[in-house]
Amino acid sequence: MTSARRPPVMETRKVLAAARPPVGPGPSTAAVLRGWSRVRPPVPVVLATVLLLVVPLALLGVAVRYAVSIAGGDWPLLGKLAGGFLLCGVLVMLAALAVRGAKRVVHLGSFSEGFFPARLLSVACVVTGLFLVKYVLVDGEPTDPTMVVPFVALAVAWAPWPLLLLPSAQAWPRRVRLRWSQPARDVEEAGLLALLAPHPCRGGPPPWGYATDPVQAETGSGWRVHGTCPWCGAPVDATTRAAETAREGVGGGDLHALARRTAPPEGEQPDVATRCDDVQLELLRCRSLVGVAVHERLLALVPPGADVVPARLRTGTPVPLMTPETAFGRAALQQEAERHRAFLAAADAEVVRRRPV
Repeated sequence: MTSARRPPVMETRKVLAAARPPVGPGPSTAAVLRGWSRVRPPVPVVLATVLLLVVPLALLGVAVRYAVSIAGGDWPLLGKLAGGFLLCGVLVMLAALAVRGAKRVVHLGSFSEGFFPARLLSVACVVTGLFLVKYVLVDGEPTDPTMVVPFVALAVAWAPWPLLLLPSAQAWPRRVRLRWSQPARDVEEAGLLALLAPHPCRGGPPPWGYATDPVQAETGSGWRVHGTCPWCGAPVDATTRAAETAREGVGGGDLHALARRTAPPEGEQPDVATRCDDVQLELLRCRSLVGVAVHERLLALVPPGADVVPARLRTGTPVPLMTPETAFGRAALQQEAERHRAFLAAADAEVVRRRPV
C-alpha cells in the first residue's frame, strides 16, 4: 500500500522554507530613511540594494499584467476573483518579502536575507533545468529562446552578491550592530528588556538588578545591561537601543509577562522578609521593585476615562489566549501595585533592621 502524497500546498511551503524568507516584521521604510539620514551606508551596499529591488519590481509588474489579463478574460466573476487572488496574491507576497529583505540589507547589514528571491529562483531553476533536459534531449522537442528567461532572472537575482564581498560592505554589519538590539524608551525599560530574557539556567522571578551603562555608537545611542546570573554565575550581557518613535519599546504584552513572573507566590505575605537570608532578601526586594515598576507602567497604558489597557497596546510578548480581561483592568493593576509596594516596604525595613549599628 502506497503512502498518501502530500498536497501541493505543503510541498510549496517546504520550498519556501528552504529559501529562508525574512522572518518577522520590519524595518519600516521610515526607520530605513531615519537610519540613512544618520549614517550613510557604503556605496557597494547601496548599489546592491538597488539591484536587489529589481526582482520585487519585476514580480509586481508580472502581477499587474496577470491581473489585467484575468480581469479582461472570459472567466466568470468568481473564477476571476479566485484566480486573481491566488496568482497575483502570491506574486505580491513574494515581492513584499523581497523588499523586506532588501531593506534589511541596507538598514541592518543582514545580507543573507536580501537573497531570498535568489535562493527561491535557484530551486526553481533546478526543477526547470531538469524539465528542459527531458523536454529537449529525451522528447526531442525544439528549443525556444524563452527557455533562458528563468536562468537570466537567476543571474540578475545573484548579481548583487559580489558587491557585498567588498571590504566596505563587509564592515557595514559591524557598524550597524546596535540596530539589531531591541528598542527601549529609557534606562528602566532597558533593564526590563534584560529581565524578559532570563538566563536559561533557571526560570522563576527575575534576579536582582544588573548594572546599566550608556552606549553611544555611530548609528545611535542605547544601554548595555550586564552582570552575573545569581543562579549559576554565568555572565549576562544585553544591549538595547534608544527608541526613536513612541511605538517602539516595551509593550503591554511584555509588561504582562514580567508581571506574571514577579507575582509573589499564592498566600505569601510581606512578613516573609523576616525569614529570608541575605540573598533571598535582596531577591525579594528587587522582585518587588520590578513589580512596582511594571504595574505603574501598565497603569500608564490605561487611557484617561478607561478601565483597561486597550488591546492595541498589548504588544511585545504574546498574551496567552485564556488571560482574563480583568488582568489588564485598572482596579487589578492598582491592587497588585500596592501588594508589591507592601513587599518592598517590608524588605526595606528588614534591610535596615539587619544593618549594623
